[in-house]
Amino acid sequence: MALPEIIAGLEALRRDNPWPELPADVEPFYLSLDAGGRHLVTDAIRAHGITLMLEIGCFLCGSTRQWLDSTPDLEVIGVDPWDGNWSTYIRKGTEEGNHIFAALEDPFTLADMIQRHGNYCLALNNVRDHRDRFIPVRQRSPEALHYLRRRGIQPQLIYIDAFKSDEDLWVAHDLFPRSILCGDDWNWPDENGRFRMREHVERFAAEQGFTIEAEGATWLLPTGHPPPPSRPVSWDADAARALVQEIDSTARALLRVVATAAAAAESVTFDEAGRRLGCGADELLLATLRINEAGAGAGRPQAIGLGGSGSDGWRGRPYILAEGLAPLLAPHL
Repeated sequence: MALPEIIAGLEALRRDNPWPELPADVEPFYLSLDAGGRHLVTDAIRAHGITLMLEIGCFLCGSTRQWLDSTPDLEVIGVDPWDGNWSTYIRKGTEEGNHIFAALEDPFTLADMIQRHGNYCLALNNVRDHRDRFIPVRQRSPEALHYLRRRGIQPQLIYIDAFKSDEDLWVAHDLFPRSILCGDDWNWPDENGRFRMREHVERFAAEQGFTIEAEGATWLLPTGHPPPPSRPVSWDADAARALVQEIDSTARALLRVVATAAAAAESVTFDEAGRRLGCGADELLLATLRINEAGAGAGRPQAIGLGGSGSDGWRGRPYILAEGLAPLLAPHL
């Protein structure tokens, strides 16, 4: 069964992408692979009041720490599969005298730790002091970009540091046209001496009519930025009545069950609601989707969702209703 994409927003994303258990005996370390110019990104974060950033390609979260340290108001969604054998990469780079690893006190011990605990655990351990502001999404891009769009996530700034192709750049702009785009590898030459990422960014900027700011390995397209997120409009009696009138009978029955429980300061789980209504999981998910996609809820807090935690995964979680919505619905259900 597909993910319950109807449960949109950052809290649902956080719930469905939990942190792993972190090693208790490993101190965070800082390895940023910074080849210069990242102040362009941190300056943009502060100048535009960015509160939600997407980082594609986090490696061991050294750059992530730079973003999170730039302002206490920032949340970062980190996309990376965190697969492969990075311990080998560090050993080889150290043996070849790569200056990036020169700042590490003992790179071979670090390589051993990565091999023992895995890329994912060690990366998140490095930002464990910011776990309330970092959401790891263990996927590849651009699939992850579509995943976030389906969930209604709207990053204000997207940093691209993955494969040296232009696919992430074009997909990110297509899905999130208001986002500031930036990234790494501006001065990275391939085996033929070509600066591939620079070529991609220059061609993209020329076609879109954007200017480019670049320094060191960092590039940024000041494409304009989204306005600061506004507070959702509160639910009122007119909107509640319109919601009930707009949805079909199954969605209305689900809304009645959840609102009645909420009015009594009780809760009803996803599975329990299905049993009461005689609905299968697919039908119930679609009913929830229809409630949340109703035009009456435009610009308002999500009407219905799943919260808390359950012993049976998300199917055992309780339905929650937007604050103050239950009494507004009562006369119409």
